[in-house]
Amino acid sequence: MSATGSDLEDAGRRELSELARRRGVAGRSSMSRDELVDALRSEDEPVADSPRPSASRFEAFHELARERARGGMVLLPRVLDGNDRRMHVRQTIREDHHLRITQGNEEA
Repeated sequence: MSATGSDLEDAGRRELSELARRRGVAGRSSMSRDELVDALRSEDEPVADSPRPSASRFEAFHELARERARGGMVLLPRVLDGNDRRMHVRQTIREDHHLRITQGNEEA
């Protein structure tokens, strides 16, 4: 299925969900048909001059390492404490599990 505007409008929820899965749209299982169409359309629209957010902790770590190598001052995760530390660990585990599921890892 191509992703033109009329194709998205004519597609059923199952087709839209499959397309969203292939494109890695987050939260697709809880979206309505119209929300899926909007999400797929917004992915096709280029975003000019906006920095790309880190897609995962893996990419965030690479950005952190590059900045440290340049001598920049960055807050390391190990200095977090309390709730901030718990939230960082929880998010890291969730992203890792999500990555394993999407890659079809049998152990996930």
